[in-house]
Amino acid sequence: MDTTIVNSKDRYKKYLAENGIFNNRKREKTDKSVFSIILRLLREFRELRGKIFFIMILGLIANAMPSVFPWFSKIMIDNILPQKELGILQIACLVLLIMAIISVILGFVQEYISNVLTIKLKV
Repeated sequence: MDTTIVNSKDRYKKYLAENGIFNNRKREKTDKSVFSIILRLLREFRELRGKIFFIMILGLIANAMPSVFPWFSKIMIDNILPQKELGILQIACLVLLIMAIISVILGFVQEYISNVLTIKLKV
């Protein structure tokens, strides 16, 4: 007796039984947290561990810098402008300018080191 499925409904039911809806096969759960992936990468690239850690720290600092600007602007508006002292306002603006320059430099250094490591890993 031939076991081929004749109609499309039976073929679809067989497909769903094998693959699930949207081809979501039941897979084994694996630990793919960000922390475990970072640890695995650090184990595999032992000689580059210091540079990878440095890139991660630079990334954290570079991503935290933009959140300082609104906070510092609030301090300027609430505390410095009502005092009407031009010297303090100039210092505050200078600090904002220095923070912007540091943010750009950190982003450049992070990108440069990341590209250098990428080239080393490809070779």
